[in-house]
Amino acid sequence: MNIHPRFIDCLSTKLYYKIIAKYANNSETDGIAFENHHIVPKCMGGSNDTSNIARIPSRVHFICHYLLTRMCEEEQDKIKMKAAVGAFTMRSTGRNLNSREYAVARKGVSEYMKNRVVSQETRQKMSKYAIQRKLNPFKGKHHTERTKNILSESKKGKNHPFYGKKRPEHSRRMKITMKGRKFSNEHKKNISKSWHSSRKLVKCSNCGLETTKSMNTRWHESNCKKSNHHRI
Repeated sequence: MNIHPRFIDCLSTKLYYKIIAKYANNSETDGIAFENHHIVPKCMGGSNDTSNIARIPSRVHFICHYLLTRMCEEEQDKIKMKAAVGAFTMRSTGRNLNSREYAVARKGVSEYMKNRVVSQETRQKMSKYAIQRKLNPFKGKHHTERTKNILSESKKGKNHPFYGKKRPEHSRRMKITMKGRKFSNEHKKNISKSWHSSRKLVKCSNCGLETTKSMNTRWHESNCKKSNHHRI
């Protein structure tokens, strides 16, 4: 079997083709799940022809994709193969991986996402799909007040992931991003409208000022300048 020109002639490649050759003439065995595998991946010029399809056990399928991450010469091909390995962790595939295999697959996803370059055309398609999609199972539904309270309490005080922590690097980046940024009067009105419509205002029992619940708790009621407690 000839080695594909985009594969490196290495031990992983030889092992890969040895596995393909092993299952080329073997009939499927009862009790073992077999899957179709593209010998040369479609993203690297492979076709759907039967000559490019191998029927291999699901566990061997994972091993083949892992070997492919080591066989590619071009960096972009490596990234795509790592993403393919990561696809094995998706629940919809119905595959069961052990802890080591899962770690390898998740690492592949991480490296793929870190090095991924999204073109403007792809961004537009993603944006269009996000607007049109209707597959969100929670669309049109709302959390109950009880669920909202549970979620709220789970992130309060010491339960908050950034409780007591400082993020100087994040603050520095935000400062650079926001510096010199100007909003039109219409934009400011829209922000104000959105801010007020999404937050229920609470009136302070001491000064009568209406603010959000968080602002009321922090600066009003017992902390209000007009409260008896504050005067003491």
